[in-house]
Amino acid sequence: MKIQFTSETEITIAQAQTVTIPEKIIDVPARTKIVTSITIKSMIDDPIKKQVMVKTAELGNFILWQDDQYDQIGQWTDQDVINRIKEIYHID
Repeated sequence: MKIQFTSETEITIAQAQTVTIPEKIIDVPARTKIVTSITIKSMIDDPIKKQVMVKTAELGNFILWQDDQYDQIGQWTDQDVINRIKEIYHID
């Protein structure tokens, strides 16, 4: 499955953070990627772990729903997957 965007979209794949180690404070900038589409290579629905994970070519692997969200989504559709990816990555 492929999610196509109407224009280039900047996606934050890692949030900026400050890491403190003894006698040092390190600011790690956010990592972003500009994409025009997201290709879903596979989706894994694991009822034992109560999670749905996707594997994408552009963004790697990540969890769409787990625990209570997994229970609430129930029988999800491809459109639910697209909507959730847009929600996670703040895509309009």
